[in-house]
Amino acid sequence: RFRQRIVFPIFVIFCLAAAIGIDVLGNVYHLYGKPFGPLDDFDEFAHFFGSGFSLIPVMWLTRATTRRMGFRLPQPMIAFFSVTITFSFAAWYEILELWDEVFYHDNIRIWSPHDTAIDLQSNLAGIVLFALLSSFFFKMIDRHEARLADAAA
Repeated sequence: RFRQRIVFPIFVIFCLAAAIGIDVLGNVYHLYGKPFGPLDDFDEFAHFFGSGFSLIPVMWLTRATTRRMGFRLPQPMIAFFSVTITFSFAAWYEILELWDEVFYHDNIRIWSPHDTAIDLQSNLAGIVLFALLSSFFFKMIDRHEARLADAAA
């Protein structure tokens, strides 16, 4: 951040706060392990939206960093890198949940034999959906910037 002189937009910080806030609300209101709307468990909702909101800062940072380095990668490539990075973080989180269960035996993180698979499925669905929406948004920004550059020239 300091070396590249990158200033994070408030929306990016909001997305990180939202990703954490979903988990906090689930813990405060004891929603985990209970049905949530049409879903079997609040955990699915938390993984879907938590990972989705986490993708936006990753995509923004990937885009900003590559542009600072002089590379203008196509948006689908930025989306691909962002999805793989964010899903790697999600997988790491699932490994931490497993270690927590193995070392502390408290049965508060892994709800069923399929919990990790369901969590990763929810993560991937949220990440892909948010990647599609974010890519559309960033393409609109690029088009707007190109129109402004054409108008100035």
